[in-house]
Amino acid sequence: MIKREDRDPLLQRKSVLSVKKGHKIYTQKQIPNGFYQVNRGLIGLLINDINGKERMIRLYDDGGYFGCRSFISSERYHSSSIALTDATIIHYQIHSPKELMLISPDSFYQITLALSKELGEAEHRLSKMAKKVKIRVIDTLLHLLNRYPNYRWTRREIAEFCGCEPETAIRICRSLEKSGLISSAGRQIKITDEKALQALRDI
Repeated sequence: MIKREDRDPLLQRKSVLSVKKGHKIYTQKQIPNGFYQVNRGLIGLLINDINGKERMIRLYDDGGYFGCRSFISSERYHSSSIALTDATIIHYQIHSPKELMLISPDSFYQITLALSKELGEAEHRLSKMAKKVKIRVIDTLLHLLNRYPNYRWTRREIAEFCGCEPETAIRICRSLEKSGLISSAGRQIKITDEKALQALRDI
């Protein structure tokens, strides 16, 4: 977490924002004005694919930094950020990466570490894209339901995250449910036999 001492000049440039579910914090091609951190809630990054469809590419929960890559590279945002739940976020209004290095080198280091972790996760997800779509859906279910268990994931969001069509995700989820590996009550999906689900993806 960013240092909270009163003498930290970065704290003089922060504002706390409360946003409702569905609110877009910034949009694709917008010019960055600093970076953000999640205080409470769940934030998703959306990007338009070549067919013009929005796909979810990344998630941030409590303590996560977002909007950092474009801020560090001084480029327009390549994606949009949206609140998946009601959320409280912190906006650090910094004009440039150089300014952040000067006023809070500790925070600059933490953001660099966060970006490095994101790059590793992106490479890992990219390697998964070559796998069969059923395995990708299972991987996504294991990741989303275990890491963000309190959020009610839709089949569409699962499809966006693993890079397949919603109809395909619905069909695969229905098959997994018939096999007793997952269960659903309305929108809520739960893993009922994680060991068997993991074994299925490892076949």
